[in-house]
Amino acid sequence: MDHYLNYLKSSSKTIEIYDRLLLVVGRHGQGKTNFLKEINEGKYTCDSKPEQIFHFGIIPDHELTLKILNEAKINDDESLNQFIKEEFNSEVVNILKERINYNNLIQAQLDGNLSYKRLIILAILQRMKVTNSLILIDEPELLAHPVIRQELMVRIRELQQAGNILVVATNLDNVIADLLTDPLQIVRLDLINGVNRISQIEINKLEEKVKEFYRSNPKLLKRFSNANQFDYGLKEIVENNYRSYLAASLRDHFFDLLFAK
Repeated sequence: MDHYLNYLKSSSKTIEIYDRLLLVVGRHGQGKTNFLKEINEGKYTCDSKPEQIFHFGIIPDHELTLKILNEAKINDDESLNQFIKEEFNSEVVNILKERINYNNLIQAQLDGNLSYKRLIILAILQRMKVTNSLILIDEPELLAHPVIRQELMVRIRELQQAGNILVVATNLDNVIADLLTDPLQIVRLDLINGVNRISQIEINKLEEKVKEFYRSNPKLLKRFSNANQFDYGLKEIVENNYRSYLAASLRDHFFDLLFAK
């Protein structure tokens, strides 16, 4: 299998992207969202010279959403429902039909439908056979039903395999595990004295580090099935009932383990 190595470059940093997929991780408030904005604004350039840049932030971009929907000829509930029926399996169709209609799909606000909107838009990009583009996605797992989160990861991989470069910011270890079917590159952002420090993990160490983390927390990690549970810090009791973690602390421990020397 051929492997691709691309680069994001700024005036002071060069970041490797292995096989067109880069995950950006880090604690809350460490600059992941701003990093994606800087890429979108051209402060980082990509050596592949992408034909288009699609930036999907936490707050949906109304104009970008409308542009993509118009190109796909989706302009009302009927055309949206037809697309959903053609594109997804029955389980995903049932979930989407309960949560999404045309009006809330195009709303430019953060709400409980964010992950559903993301899934539909990424599926449209696939149908349009978008290629040689740079796709930036901030927390695709946010507010996601577990089935939807897994479908999102499938779509991300398929867009990658179609020749696009994807940069995905995430807080959730499940996203890393979902995408670990093939090698991927991860960088960590830490905000130190107002400046982002970017650390990059070695590809050949990643899978073993993830496995180590799951081995040390086998029962706990299975319980955290979506971003809500992580972000709101639910407590779970680890084996032998002698220790408990806040979800945020566990997530930070996971990132620390990944980037330990």
